[in-house]
Amino acid sequence: GDSIVSTNYSLAWNHAWSSRLRTQAVASYRTDAFQGSVLPRDDTSKTFGLRVAYDFRRWLRFGAEFTHTERESTGAGFDYRRNLLLFSVGASL
Repeated sequence: GDSIVSTNYSLAWNHAWSSRLRTQAVASYRTDAFQGSVLPRDDTSKTFGLRVAYDFRRWLRFGAEFTHTERESTGAGFDYRRNLLLFSVGASL
């Protein structure tokens, strides 16, 4: 049958700048080998990202995240680059 053999290496660094401000930097490298299919292919993905969280009040948190991903593939049409920017607000009672 068809199968995918994946290998993933990742690294994360978390830092609390103060009791209210935290950051996280992440990086990962992944390989996927698609085996047994009609058109076997190998993909390589690299991801880099940064997250920031700020506790404005005990019950209110703001956050932002940026992630950049690149995938290269031996299969035609599977390469891509993506930049993702997210903003978040969290509140509790």
